[in-house]
Amino acid sequence: MFSSISWQSYISTLTVLLVLYYCVVLYVYYRKDIAQLLTTGRVHYKSGKQNTVTDNTIAADNYGDEVKALIHQAGYSRLSKDELIFSLQQLFSTDRFESVQNPAFKETLNKIITYECQTNCSMHLDEEDLQRIWVGK
Repeated sequence: MFSSISWQSYISTLTVLLVLYYCVVLYVYYRKDIAQLLTTGRVHYKSGKQNTVTDNTIAADNYGDEVKALIHQAGYSRLSKDELIFSLQQLFSTDRFESVQNPAFKETLNKIITYECQTNCSMHLDEEDLQRIWVGK
């Protein structure tokens, strides 16, 4: 049975099936965008507060990787709470964290710090401790 199918017919059939599959996937996930593109010629995305929150969350997650690494190392080195707060102050005083002025951005980073401290260092940081981290900012 398999010897009767040529490689050329196999590859062409596979290509047609893949194209159909991706057309269905695009239709299912981007149906509204495709309809808008066909009717107006452009796709308009809503901008506003939700995008700002999403952008802040993404940026905080990117910076959060450095924070997580620092807290993980602090847990491994068994630093005290004051030493950890000082280390975070030093990290946030660098040029990379210069743009951290938005309260929503700080709130997201505070949640990351609190969770990672509980997970990796077995210590609880209260609001006063979190405010001490941002003293220089």
